[in-house]
Amino acid sequence: MLLSPDIQNKLAAAFGHTLRYPSDFDALALDITERIGTGMSVNTLKRLFGLIDPEVQPRRATLDTLARYLGAADWPMLLAGLSEAGNSAFGEQDGVLDPAALAPGTLIQLRYDPDRSVKMEYLGEGRFRVLASEHSKLLPGDVLHTGALCLHYPLIADSVRRDGAELGRFTAGQTGGLTELAQL
Repeated sequence: MLLSPDIQNKLAAAFGHTLRYPSDFDALALDITERIGTGMSVNTLKRLFGLIDPEVQPRRATLDTLARYLGAADWPMLLAGLSEAGNSAFGEQDGVLDPAALAPGTLIQLRYDPDRSVKMEYLGEGRFRVLASEHSKLLPGDVLHTGALCLHYPLIADSVRRDGAELGRFTAGQTGGLTELAQL
């Protein structure tokens, strides 16, 4: 997974230096450890910036560490705080759905490249049941748990359950994020 350019820019701004050379990522890893007390691998940072194989998926703890470095409580809160209109705003954000604000039974339609579509029903407590799926690894009946859903950012589910079995973490739209996010 590559970090969005917006998040890459926020990390560079928080660090106070551009991130281009290997030594920049060594220094960023050290700064993260010094500021928030949690270490992060230099190679993990390079993967997130696309300097080495970005196909390896970061752990949720890694994303939460980056979010804390940027001043957010965790990764979903960081994503919820992002806005195409700027760095801050009050009230509802375009392209962001907060599950806590949804009523159980609310239907959500997601699309992401290449040609993937998922229709879900909100069950409450951050859980969604997949009702329909086209070209996605998610199947009807799957139940996933996630935080904020954000247009142009990947969907990161903390867990997916299928037929009573835990499948683990799932990411949709790793490259390019969600291309459509609609409440039906």
